[in-house]
Amino acid sequence: MTQLLMQRDLSGQNTFGLPPCDNKFSTTLATTVAQTFTVPTVATRWLAVFSVEPGASVWFAHNATAELPGAAVDDKNSEQNPAAWIVKSGDTISAITNNTTAEIGVKFYAIS
Repeated sequence: MTQLLMQRDLSGQNTFGLPPCDNKFSTTLATTVAQTFTVPTVATRWLAVFSVEPGASVWFAHNATAELPGAAVDDKNSEQNPAAWIVKSGDTISAITNNTTAEIGVKFYAIS
């Protein structure tokens, strides 16, 4: 388990520098097929840091199945290519793409 520890820059201010992670998962998504990650359970809260293949459009949902956007404005449960989320132990993260394929990864840093 890798703990989230903010790094200090030369002036002593906190910055977003992350150590290599012990809890990382990856997959290749096929078009319109949602896949799900489960948040590790060895800590209570985590920072989930997402990586998406450059140029790919991936939609992520928290504790729900990810949905692709439609042709009209609609209230969906999904977010496109997020950078990071605070999540809880045992939560699920679903991902879907309308690209032919998309490589994605999620790293989990323990925060409590």
